[in-house]
Amino acid sequence: AAHFVLCAATFLALAGLNYAIVTRRSGRLFERMGKALRPLVNDFFQSRYYLAPMLAQALMMCVLHVARVESAQGIGNINDIWNMFESFSVFIQAAEGIVVWTYSGLSSTGPTSIPFGRFLVDSFLVPSVLLRSFGGSQRSHMSFSYFAAVRFFMLWDSFRQTLPMRMQGVRLQMAHSCITLLVFVFTVAMLVQQLETLVGEPWPWHLSSVSAAHAAQLWNPGASAYFVFGTIATVGYGDLWPRSLLGQTAAAVAAVVGIPLLLSKALHTWDVVQFALHGGGEYSIKSGKHVVVAGSPSFQVLRDFICELYHEDHMQESDDLNLVVLLPKGLKSTADCLKRYLRLPENRTIRRKIFVLQGTVLKRRDLMRAGYQ
Repeated sequence: AAHFVLCAATFLALAGLNYAIVTRRSGRLFERMGKALRPLVNDFFQSRYYLAPMLAQALMMCVLHVARVESAQGIGNINDIWNMFESFSVFIQAAEGIVVWTYSGLSSTGPTSIPFGRFLVDSFLVPSVLLRSFGGSQRSHMSFSYFAAVRFFMLWDSFRQTLPMRMQGVRLQMAHSCITLLVFVFTVAMLVQQLETLVGEPWPWHLSSVSAAHAAQLWNPGASAYFVFGTIATVGYGDLWPRSLLGQTAAAVAAVVGIPLLLSKALHTWDVVQFALHGGGEYSIKSGKHVVVAGSPSFQVLRDFICELYHEDHMQESDDLNLVVLLPKGLKSTADCLKRYLRLPENRTIRRKIFVLQGTVLKRRDLMRAGYQ
């Protein structure tokens, strides 16, 4: 309860103070201070060189949370060095949050410039970790440090938008769908695990008809993740379920949110795969050279060109040469004929060198997909 009250009070106090500053600010001094902080705030959300190490830091905090819960030392503990690393990490997050909070209060855009989601996560993550680290409760695994997974997702979402256009293809979209599901499962699993292992005098929701002597023996991170994934996948086997009222409430919310999320990501992945199979993918720049063929050639022209390009008389020159065929969407029949031709047994040696894409040279995005620079 102390963790939740402290974090909620921190968020409400900072949000209220920010609103008070915005409504009462005056003079050019505030605007100048806001403009001075703008480059730093832009780096927090748009610089890959800042977002990349922050992603690694958030991922490490998730690992440390699991290590603390799984530790065999009492209820849960980790090495002092890792505790120091975790505390140092949240100090960095606190510094970032203070800068963003100050900028949102001083800039002309006011509260609309503050990223609410990231601010809310940091308001719960930072005080909770500091309370456990310096409040004499190091032997307790109770904290909101697993909110680092949500922070990881927000950082990842900002990071992928900074990538060049040629990298924002099918693989990145599939990776984003997988990361979204993993973050959701991990966060809800850690929440359920904590709710089911809360202790008190007396413990109000004990485990009945369970062979485990203590809830922590049953609700470890792996079992919690198994339960959450089985719930959102609608294949729950009934071998594990929350006994506490809070845990059951969290499981119900997870089902209501997670089932549509899993379905939407599965459909999105299917659409992405179909898009790639029908020429919507991209050519990954490989070692060697590549030739881009565009326009509206017929299948016969393309076949003759391929036969000439990869003729045995030119084997030495074309050994490391790839061919990218960029066809307009109106020539789908030509693309299908070309794919069937490449699947013939006699073309197995050149099949891996030819990439058939659909697009137009009039669009920069399609040119970058084809590897044209």
